Amino acid sequence: MERGMDLKKAVIVGAVVLVILVGGAYLLFFGGGEDGSGKDDQNIEKNRSPVADAGRDITVKAGELFNLSGWDSSDPDGDPLSYYWDMDAGTDSNSDGINDNDRDREGVNITYSYPITGSTTTYIVTLNVSDGDKWDTSTVRVTVIVEEEPLTVSMSCRYEAGYPPLIEAQFILSVDSVSRNESFTEFYFTLEDPEGDTIRQGAVLDLINLSTDAEIRYIDNPLTSMGEIDGGDVFTLKENQEIVEGCVFKLYYLNELDPAGEVELAK
Repeated sequence: MERGMDLKKAVIVGAVVLVILVGGAYLLFFGGGEDGSGKDDQNIEKNRSPVADAGRDITVKAGELFNLSGWDSSDPDGDPLSYYWDMDAGTDSNSDGINDNDRDREGVNITYSYPITGSTTTYIVTLNVSDGDKWDTSTVRVTVIVEEEPLTVSMSCRYEAGYPPLIEAQFILSVDSVSRNESFTEFYFTLEDPEGDTIRQGAVLDLINLSTDAEIRYIDNPLTSMGEIDGGDVFTLKENQEIVEGCVFKLYYLNELDPAGEVELAK
């Protein structure tokens, strides 16, 4: 205030002090924070982002219903949340040019199933969580397994007597057909004696490119699918004291318990 002026009237409105001075001059005094809000800047409450949690990765069968839950999502301010699920981050179902913001399902808990496709597929599911102002996202991987029909291999046996001692007798096992082609690296074999006891076993991979002196060999037919068990492929087994007529050769695929194919050694 200027010297010599007497205070006539002061009115306080909220955090603003309006001073009316004699002489018609007005001065405004703002209390509180620098922005005139009446609060210090550090005391102004700001909305914080929610934290999305889509849960753990899961594996399901094609066409099977499964559940996903965003229950472990949270908001540090305790705000109510909205949940939007994009069931395939690789596609843009709402055609907005963004792949992971589609609203294929809504709600904290959802049930869903994927259509049956030709092979096992992994989908990236994105959970978008909103408090009405800010967003957060979380992803979960859903692997959908397509169960294939058991692989089958048809084989036949013929016997070559040979010309001892120059040429040893052997059993020739021919692969006649397979239900589908698979890499020979995925197969293993067993050889059982006539009583059913296993006397030889191993990976088919270990039988390829062996010399003609090898006890058991695998010959991949170059005229068919190289690198795969296919019709025209051959297994040769040298006849000896253990490998005799009545033994059974079995071919297994991956970790399947039942053989994909088997054939009895016969003359």
